[in-house]
Amino acid sequence: MSITIQLEELEKIKKEHDDFVSKNKDLQKEQCEFLKELIEHYKPAMDWYKHKFVFTHPTIAYRTSRGPILGFRDTGREDILIIYSVSNNQVEYVDLDDEDNVKRNSLWNVVEDGYFKDAVKGIRYLDIMLKDYLERVKGAHKNLSEELESARGFSDN
Repeated sequence: MSITIQLEELEKIKKEHDDFVSKNKDLQKEQCEFLKELIEHYKPAMDWYKHKFVFTHPTIAYRTSRGPILGFRDTGREDILIIYSVSNNQVEYVDLDDEDNVKRNSLWNVVEDGYFKDAVKGIRYLDIMLKDYLERVKGAHKNLSEELESARGFSDN
């Protein structure tokens, strides 16, 4: 096998690599546009929730009054909650150890950092979040009622 053949093969692989890098960037741009459209669609719901309830996420165990949760990053040194700030109309990376440490960011970074699926879940969760809250409060009501009834029926004989 000659060096020329090896170099030709390397160039062929590099071209294929570069093509996929370009295709991936195009898909990331599409994901970013999708998130922009999704945010615009959900802005009325975000505004409504902002003044009445905290925002939660179906798979991320944090809550915030700032806006929908788009992701969570544990860097080992700090825990970062990625949110869409309803008040500021922008993506923010919030340091949970110091909530005054907020870094403005972009939807591009959310996508590039691999949080597209979490972001979609967090925004679409607005459709059912209040129903989940209602179920929890109903469950708490039932437990409280049962505890009270049990206490009333308890005798110290």
